Amino acid sequence: MLNPTKNKTEQKNIEVKTTTFSQEELMDKWRKYAYSLKMKDLDLYSTLNAQDPILRDNFRIELSIYNTAQEADINNKKPELLGYLRKQLNNTLLDLDLVIDKSN
Repeated sequence: MLNPTKNKTEQKNIEVKTTTFSQEELMDKWRKYAYSLKMKDLDLYSTLNAQDPILRDNFRIELSIYNTAQEADINNKKPELLGYLRKQLNNTLLDLDLVIDKSN
């Protein structure tokens, strides 16, 4: 007889990679990703190239953008962008913070 109170969920072991990387390495991978979008999403390509991302503490990447439309575009591609950067930079902890620059 099966025991309905037994929960047989399997936990996935996700390997945490924390390889350090420089601002220059980030820029190299960022530009390569942006370039890959040039032919299929010119708006996002332009947004990713308008300002340089800044590497902050704890593998946080900060990107200044100009408006909520750019924020929506980036957020739609954020999982893909972060997946690419995490793989290329061998760091699963990096994350992206968007900051709307209201001075422009």
